[in-house]
Amino acid sequence: MSAAALLFWCVAAAKVLLSAPIQIRAAQARTPERLREARSQRKDDWLAMVVMVLALLSDNYPLTGWAYLQIRDAMGQPSGQTPNLAGWVYLVGTVTLAWLVQRSLRRLGTPSHR
Repeated sequence: MSAAALLFWCVAAAKVLLSAPIQIRAAQARTPERLREARSQRKDDWLAMVVMVLALLSDNYPLTGWAYLQIRDAMGQPSGQTPNLAGWVYLVGTVTLAWLVQRSLRRLGTPSHR
């Protein structure tokens, strides 16, 4: 596993672990504020899931080699190095998940959760 992949999956694990307390607290005390935060957290969780699935797919099915050459030739692009799709997915995914972690931490720190 590359360093980029390891960082990505550590941030993804943090995102998953931070989501649970928000959902549990909303289920325990069904106040409008907590339910609103839980709904917002659920939307963030869906985005995180999409990012994680894209990372899994880019690892298993990279856009390199023969498939990339066929697409490049069809688009009339000049020859060159094939892009590292997985690296870009990990970079953008890590930034996105870090932003979602920050949003979860902010929700956990609000007075309505204490």
